[in-house]
Order: sequence, then structure tokens, then C-alpha cells
Amino acid sequence: MGEITDKYHLNMYCVCSKCKKKQEGDYAYSCKEYNREKGIPAEIWNGKNMDCPYFQSKK
Repeated sequence: MGEITDKYHLNMYCVCSKCKKKQEGDYAYSCKEYNREKGIPAEIWNGKNMDCPYFQSKK
């Protein structure tokens, strides 16, 4: 039997990719607003065009 090791999926429509609060670097799925150990909630990361209360556009 397989085991799920990553709750995050590739999502081209993820609002996080367009947010200036998403932190790049050594910790995947991290954001200045979310707990570093828990990361960005999978519901927001995996959802298509999900709303995030902390979103700030990079533009």
C-alpha cells in the first residue's frame, strides 16, 4: 500500500503563486501569515482560485 507523503498538489491556479507574502526558499508552502511548521493550508494551496484572507498581489 502507498502512503501520502505530500498533501500539496501541483496547482497552476493557486492564489499563493501570485501573492507577495508567499516565501520562497528552503521551506515549501510557507507564508508570512501562516504558522511556519504547519505551512499554507492545503485547502488554499490546492483549491482552484481560492480566496485567502491574507492575499496581497505581487503586482
